[in-house]
Amino acid sequence: MPEATRYNKLEQESKLVQNLIKMICYRAETAFANQLAPNFKQSVNQIRELVKSIIKLPCDITPDKTTNTLTINLYSLSNPRANKALNESLNLINQTQTLFSGTTLTVIFQQKNTS
Repeated sequence: MPEATRYNKLEQESKLVQNLIKMICYRAETAFANQLAPNFKQSVNQIRELVKSIIKLPCDITPDKTTNTLTINLYSLSNPRANKALNESLNLINQTQTLFSGTTLTVIFQQKNTS
């Protein structure tokens, strides 16, 4: 590419926005990890790994305009203790009755095939 159009470094504002997004994501991950902590007392790394595996879980998303809900069914994790911790967290999240952005649909999290 010509020197004048080559992308060499981030603009300062762009870097600040990227860092802000990363910080928000890390804080959200930390808050979720703290929710799971009572079920996993062994190590912080174990909790962080669980959070990462939950974030990557496959799911089915089903909107229902008659009941004004958006149901997110997460698939099962690899062990009963992790499933129990996730289920407790989902129940807590569901109590917030969060609306899906830009809609009137209430988000409901559920677990499929829990062990």
